[in-house]
Amino acid sequence: FSLEQAQGVLHAARFQGRWRSLLTSLHLSTLYEPLRDDKPELASFLDELRARQTRWMKELHLDKVQTQQAYDLLHWCDRLSLILCRNELPEMGRAVEIYPDPLGNGQRTAHWVRQPGGPGSPVVVTPWPFADKELVVSVEAQQLHQLRFRDDAELAAALHFGPTQTLCWILQPG
Repeated sequence: FSLEQAQGVLHAARFQGRWRSLLTSLHLSTLYEPLRDDKPELASFLDELRARQTRWMKELHLDKVQTQQAYDLLHWCDRLSLILCRNELPEMGRAVEIYPDPLGNGQRTAHWVRQPGGPGSPVVVTPWPFADKELVVSVEAQQLHQLRFRDDAELAAALHFGPTQTLCWILQPG
């Protein structure tokens, strides 16, 4: 945990509007609230986040339910993207839970992701939450072969000058 980094993330989000700031602050709260009692310097930051969230919700004319639904969707998508980008799909077609998807009525349903055909094959999401019958998602990535770097500057240079590749996944209903 880095308080300075968390503050920087929130500061950067602020330049993209209140909606982005609200969702970012909710995500920071989710990530760091469990550390509140262990890190005294964190308590005031989390209290400030709560105050800003209340203000932004009021300014955006959102209630707690609407805000939570929007954040839950973001959290679900974030978790799926982390599973894909970190190559955390289990082997042998086994499934891993994405995140309980909000149904909009206060209930949740578990969503699972698996890749029954192995690497490079379609990724199956169960139950299927999308209107389209298939969805293609992609991300640009830099693959580094060096395992250690002297400092952040060396890592940043390797990322900046390294080759960029596009990783793609085809998502299908299970």
